[in-house]
Amino acid sequence: MVTQQEDPLLPPKFKHKRAPRGAPSPPETVMRSPSRKITAKDQADWNIPSCISQWKNAKGYTIPLHMRIQSDGRNLQDTTINHKHAKFSESILLAEIQSRKEVEERNKIKQSHHLMMEIRKEKQIQKDATLARAEKEKLIQSSISQLRSERRDNHEGVESRKRTREEIEREEAKRERDALKRQIKRDVVRQRRLEVAGKQDKANPRDGERDISEKIALGQAQPTSKDAMFDQRLFNQQSGMEQGFGDDDEYNLYDKPLFADRTATSIYKSTKEVNEEEDLEDTDKNRVAKVLKTTNKPNRGFEGADYTKGPRCAPVEFEQKNDSTDVNTMKAGLQTSHKRRKYD
Repeated sequence: MVTQQEDPLLPPKFKHKRAPRGAPSPPETVMRSPSRKITAKDQADWNIPSCISQWKNAKGYTIPLHMRIQSDGRNLQDTTINHKHAKFSESILLAEIQSRKEVEERNKIKQSHHLMMEIRKEKQIQKDATLARAEKEKLIQSSISQLRSERRDNHEGVESRKRTREEIEREEAKRERDALKRQIKRDVVRQRRLEVAGKQDKANPRDGERDISEKIALGQAQPTSKDAMFDQRLFNQQSGMEQGFGDDDEYNLYDKPLFADRTATSIYKSTKEVNEEEDLEDTDKNRVAKVLKTTNKPNRGFEGADYTKGPRCAPVEFEQKNDSTDVNTMKAGLQTSHKRRKYD
């Protein structure tokens, strides 16, 4: 079986019709009293006050106080206090009283314990003091007996050890001789040190070291005569700048070395020779031992120094080194090289 084909453009074969509306249901019964007029009391009861803010009044209205209280609604709810608050406060008070009692009892126990410890310490100290006193008495008695025995022995040996008058005089004479020797030795050492130091004038060394120009400025140098005095040795000399002091190439400002009149031995003196005053009470043996211990060598030497040649007796002599960076040598070398290039 096959369904018959239908033309979609054909009009419908069947016509739809609406069913007619039936009768309505019966009306509902009204279960209320008839309406009556609203009285002023009913209107006041149904009046809802406007919302009044306790914080904002943007338009600046003047609101009466009774309306503000009425809108607050504080009288609409009764405040009730819970009875447990009273129980809680009472329990706190009882706990505080109990803790105070416990603290007082604890303090009493501590005080009693401290008092007992002090009494015990005091008894121990008294006991130690009695023991020490007894030991001290024993020691004193033993020392007294020992002293008595020693005095007895000394008294017995005094007569045997009595010195004669001649021995006492000999000892006094020996003391005087020793004192005189010490004085002479002190003078000799002082004289030797003054000679080593160059016999400097210690009374007024500042004035002795002054230059003649400083003495003239201070008014210390007084001329012996009013006439002009000249040194005759400066006249008629064969040396000077006009008489050919030196060649132009040489760089010798002085004709003779500085301190030429001084000997090398007087310049180079060891600092150990000029020491502070030695203790004059030392014996000769101690001095000899001290000299043997000390050596004329430095505490710390220089690197590359040779100490096997013996002590130095003259100043250090330096040798001139041919420096390749010298200007004169460089000029000479350039000239020779230039000449060689020309000839080549």
